[in-house]
Amino acid sequence: MTPRLLETLDRAALEREGLHTEAERLTVMWAALLSPFTGDPLLIALDRLGLHTHNKYPLRARVIDALREAKPAPLTDADLRRLADVLPLPILLRVRAARFAEAPSAPDLRRADVLGVLDGPCPACSTAATSPVSACPPGRRWARSSTPPARPRPAVSFTAAKTRGPGSHTRSTPRFERL
Repeated sequence: MTPRLLETLDRAALEREGLHTEAERLTVMWAALLSPFTGDPLLIALDRLGLHTHNKYPLRARVIDALREAKPAPLTDADLRRLADVLPLPILLRVRAARFAEAPSAPDLRRADVLGVLDGPCPACSTAATSPVSACPPGRRWARSSTPPARPRPAVSFTAAKTRGPGSHTRSTPRFERL
């Protein structure tokens, strides 16, 4: 292993501490380890390692996306919004910080949180071209979903039981069951 790769792994080990799941931490570490590879050599290495998923988490796809999108250039607000559509920003920004020492993740993570794209892409907003209302103002309101909350489940369910009535007719009687 080269000294540069060892430094990258050391930075990745520090950066992974802020992630919540084991799969996200593994993504950062695998991306750091495989950072010297690009294109076909990266895919060959992933195939040889048999790296595809971890507990149904698309580890291979996340590693490929993180290595493809992690660039040393400064990120603008538009870049953060675009990258939030590609993969989770906490992973991408930590891989970027591990690969490039001059790109710390903390300022970009704070800015992504202010933009409302840290936990995922912002919902589709109407634009001035499609609506008389102006486009969504920047900020946390973008992260709010426009879908209404789910209705609570009833405590009982109703089923109809067919019983034989007088003669050849059938009738339904309600039956309530506790859920």
